[in-house]
Parts: sequence; C-alpha cells; structure tokens
Amino acid sequence: MIDLRNARCRSCNTAFVALFLLTGGCAGAESHALRVERTDSAGVLVVTTFGPDAPPTFRLEKILDLGGADSGPEAFVRVHPTSVGADRDGLLYVLDAGTFSVTIFDRDGEVVSSFGRQGGGPGEFDFPTDLAVTPDGRVGVLDFGVRGLVRFNPDGSVLPSLEMPGTTRKFALHGDRVIGAFRAAATSADSTQQRVLDFAPSDTITLFARNEPQARSINVGCMRIGLPPIYTQDIAWGANPQRTVIADPVTYTIRVFEDGRHTAEWRRDVPTIETTPDFAAVEVGGDSMRFQAGPNRCAISARQAVESIGYAPFVPLIRDLLVAPDGRVFAERRTLPGETRIDVFAADGVYLGTLPAGTPFPAAFRSSDEMITVEQDSLELRHINVYRLVRAPS
Repeated sequence: MIDLRNARCRSCNTAFVALFLLTGGCAGAESHALRVERTDSAGVLVVTTFGPDAPPTFRLEKILDLGGADSGPEAFVRVHPTSVGADRDGLLYVLDAGTFSVTIFDRDGEVVSSFGRQGGGPGEFDFPTDLAVTPDGRVGVLDFGVRGLVRFNPDGSVLPSLEMPGTTRKFALHGDRVIGAFRAAATSADSTQQRVLDFAPSDTITLFARNEPQARSINVGCMRIGLPPIYTQDIAWGANPQRTVIADPVTYTIRVFEDGRHTAEWRRDVPTIETTPDFAAVEVGGDSMRFQAGPNRCAISARQAVESIGYAPFVPLIRDLLVAPDGRVFAERRTLPGETRIDVFAADGVYLGTLPAGTPFPAAFRSSDEMITVEQDSLELRHINVYRLVRAPS
C-alpha cells in the first residue's frame, strides 16, 4: 500500500528558496513549515511546494442548503456538479436535466426566475446535461440532443445556439468563448485524442492535447459496452476569465495558461502512484461494475472488469480542478485507492493547505469566499449547498 500522507521531497534544482509558514486550520493545531522553490524554465515560472499535507488557513461554514423537497424547484431530479453556476451578483443557476429547466435562486435561496422546457425549438432542451454561467449572467446549456450549446441572455431571452467542436461534459463560458476538454476523432487504430480548447466561432486555441487508449468492447451479461482502461480519466482542468489550469495526467503538476500562453507550473512533491489490480478494482467500485440500458440491468465483478479492460499504468494524481474568482485553485487529489483530498493553492501557485477528509469538492463559486457544492443525503436526495470560507484564527 502506498501512503502519500507522509510524502517528502525527492529532488529539484533550486533557484530561489523561501520558507513558508502555514498556520493550522483550528485552534491548537500544529504549525507546518513548508519550503517553496521558484524557478524559471524558458519563460515558465515553476512554483514547487515541499512538505507534508498541512491544514488550510480557512474553515468552511454552511450558509445555504437547497434541495430535498418533495415538489417544487428544490425537488431536484437530475442535478450534478457540472449543472450549477453563479454570476457576479451571487445568483445561483441550477440546470435540472430531469425537468428540462434552469432555475435561478437569489442569495437567500428564493426563486428569482426559471426558463427552458423540453422540445426542439429555440431555447428548448432535448437532452441537456451541463451548464455554465458568465459573470454577467449569460447562460450556456450543453445539449447532447442538438450536439451544441443552447445559450441565453441574462434576461432569459434566447441567443443563437453554438456548435461544439467535439464531445465534452464540463465547460466554461468567457464572453463568447468556450473552454472545455473535447474528444476528437481517432488519431490511430488504438487511440483517440483529447484536447483542451479555448474556442469561439472565429478562432480556436489548443491549450493542451494528449492521446489516450481507445475504449475496449466487453460483454457485461445483457449487453456489450465500450469502456476505456481503468484510470483513463478526462483531462482535469479548471478556468476563470483570467486563466485556465490543466493537470498533468500522472505527476502532481498544474499547468497555468493566460491569454492562451503557458505561463506557469505549480507542483507539490507528491510521488506518483503505480496502478495495481487491487487499486483498479477499488476504482471500479470494489465489488462490481453495474450497467443499465432501458429495462436491462447487468453487472460484472470488479475483477472481471480489471481483467477485461485493463488499467492505465499510473493513477492520475489530480482528479479535478476549479479556479475561484480570486485565482485560488482547488485541486482534488487521489491519496489512497478510493480516497481523495482537496488541496488549495494561492493565485501565485503557493500551496495553502489541504481540506479535511470528506470535504466535498466545489462545483462552482458564488464569490471568492463562497463555494457551491452538490451533495447527496442519506436518502440519496440531491442538495445544493453554499459554504462560506472563513479565515481560521492564527
């Protein structure tokens, strides 16, 4: 078993060294001395933090809980982390794919308005999946049914739809530009390409690209299905209007892009994790991998899945990224098989600490000090929560 909780530095060329003292996140917590190195690599600023996990400089305080209702706008049917967003005024936008509608809540959780319905006309949804909001309140809804982006003005009036350059789920809107990780057509018989694009109808910027194995077709009992090797994940990325961050698929490296230019890399001295059959089985779910297509339900054991589709040689350390309005970056990091922690970085790339185990990863930010999460209660009902980031006593 690989334990990352006491990881230490391996090696690095030092150009500049600073001692950084991070105060514990609660009274009486032990202080942690972390070493930060800043180097320049052909115009790219590399910021590396050395040392073990440390408590963050803030704590979370829940200030709003929406959901769990039997009926009405808070009876969420199909809401996911990629179907919520907020504008600069703190209005909360929720796409419920189960009701084919977008509902806007004010800062107190009261309904302001809603729009959208099922259909094939302008402003209607066929198969909506994900949502993004600009700071000024323009809304984009990704609709697989029309293979494009259904767009709305802040007042709910309909904008022309936008054709997407490939398949994706998570995306960001920056004015008329869209950022997302898109899958392209196969580049060879055994691989496909995924690209992080910053695009508009007039031009496209490729920020990052990588080839990944093709899905393998396996028999799961009641159907055949194509699945990629275990631990083959979508590119982890996040963006705000000023910058886009993209994770390395293996090492703990976060690439920073500003105006389409690679300007920095942020790193922690966390060792890579080689995948084993046991790790891959835990990622599948421990016991079995289940599927449903219409009325048909079937499953194969985790071990069968591992043997049938294989696994990537290394576990992707960074599972997801999100950028707050003030430039802080939240990174969901795999620690042990089936476990994750959330690391937080300042806007200059310095590691600020790791949130307590069990903290939900933010879906979006309502402001720099208010994060939105999508969580599930004991009855498997979805809730949208807002937490305030409160500075911990020093």
